[in-house]
Formats: sequence, C-alpha cells, structure tokens
Amino acid sequence: YVAKNKGKNQLQLYGSNQRSHRRVDTSLGGYYTIGNDNKKFSVIITNLSEGGLMALTDNDISRNTLLDLCIEFPDGGRPIPFPARVVWKKNAAENQFLLGLQTIEMPSRDLVRLQAFIEQSDSDSPQR
Repeated sequence: YVAKNKGKNQLQLYGSNQRSHRRVDTSLGGYYTIGNDNKKFSVIITNLSEGGLMALTDNDISRNTLLDLCIEFPDGGRPIPFPARVVWKKNAAENQFLLGLQTIEMPSRDLVRLQAFIEQSDSDSPQR
C-alpha cells in the first residue's frame, strides 16, 4: 500500500519495492568461504529471507564478492549451504561489518527448510 501513502490515485510499480520476500529477525550462526580458499569465516545472521540476509562478520569484504555461505539452524539439523553475493557493507564497530547478502541459488529441499524456519520465526514474533 505504498501508493496510498504517497497520496490519492498514485501509481506504484510492483518492482519498485526492494523486498519481495518476508524478512525475519534472527540470530543464527554460520560461516562462509571465499573462492577456492577453504578458510572458514564465522558469521552471525541477524535477519533472513528467501532472497537474502543481513549478517555480521569481522572480515572486511568488498561489494559484489561471491561467497559460499552455510547457515546453521538451532534444531541441530544439517546446515544449509548456498552461494551468495555481497550487495552492501556497513561498518558496525571496530573490525566488525554488517553485510547485505543476496542468495544466488538454493536447492529446493533447502529452500523448503528455509521457508519453514522463516514461517515459524514469523509466527513466534510478537505482532507489530
């Protein structure tokens, strides 16, 4: 209803809204690797959607970097690995960075698991 907020009879294109998936706040652990280097960097995922996530790390990564991310869920089940791209970066604190990551692709069985986690997290959060 962005169009209604901008005034009467305003046209608002669907694609102008950057978020096309429900996003939930969370605190999940995980790690990522970059390129062929097998060195793992830890990450804390602070919010999550099917299309991307925001994560906190102590590694300074450039925009557009491709990385292999692995999310660990609290149920102790198999982590979900998938490729992601850094779309933005902000300094969070000294030697800490917030990253906006876009999901590149995810196998359907992992996507179903991610959707279930998001749905459960969304239903557990207090209504806004």
